[in-house]
Amino acid sequence: MLHGGSQERKNRAGTENIPLIAGFAKAIELADRGREELFQHVTKLRALLKSIIKSNVQNVFYNSHDEYSIPHILNVSLDSSLYNIENETMLLNMDLKGVAVSSGSACTSGSVQPSHVLLAMGRDPKTTHLTIRFSFGKFTTIEEVENAGRIFCAIVQSLPKK
Repeated sequence: MLHGGSQERKNRAGTENIPLIAGFAKAIELADRGREELFQHVTKLRALLKSIIKSNVQNVFYNSHDEYSIPHILNVSLDSSLYNIENETMLLNMDLKGVAVSSGSACTSGSVQPSHVLLAMGRDPKTTHLTIRFSFGKFTTIEEVENAGRIFCAIVQSLPKK
């Protein structure tokens, strides 16, 4: 598509975009500055939410390892042998209370098929449809996590059991 020159081992013609390269280097430098603080922040938020849920709701599966997973996501599933609800209903209930969450695993977001990741972890297909994914970021506050935890627990506690 580009003709001329033999830069980049004859794969690309033209002069290197030095301002773009310098800008990218600066972006990496800026992103790296707060990386450890962000890691600690979201790790603390995930632990807080997990603690709230564990204290108030029984029969919840935690779909991530505390130490060997990314810290900004808590993925939980309700035991499908106890609850008769779809995750879309949970999502709607959470949304109506002002809490934005996702369903399933990020790998299958938007799909009606059971998450292959959750299935590989040993979850049954019905339980994969009772999965909620909480995400945390730089601007997520402790108060927001506490509120989301209270709302999630209240909704689950109000569900009819099988």
